[in-house]
Amino acid sequence: AGYMPRRGDFDIEWDNDAEAILAEMEFSADDAPQDRQLKLQIVEIYNAKLDERERRKQFLIDRKLLDYRKNQAEDLLLPPDER
Repeated sequence: AGYMPRRGDFDIEWDNDAEAILAEMEFSADDAPQDRQLKLQIVEIYNAKLDERERRKQFLIDRKLLDYRKNQAEDLLLPPDER
């Protein structure tokens, strides 16, 4: 899964390119009100993507789905009809 527990993140996160929409964006005093509003909407979209990324990460952590080998070993202990 590429999870790094000490850092609390993955090598490749969900929607890994989410930051790309902000990479070149700058706010300036010369921005028209419409431009500023558009930029703020883009920041809101980015924040929503970060929230979803965190929600998905927490889903995996809560269900202990990050240790693939351990889960696979536990599955092998189950009777064949429960796998």
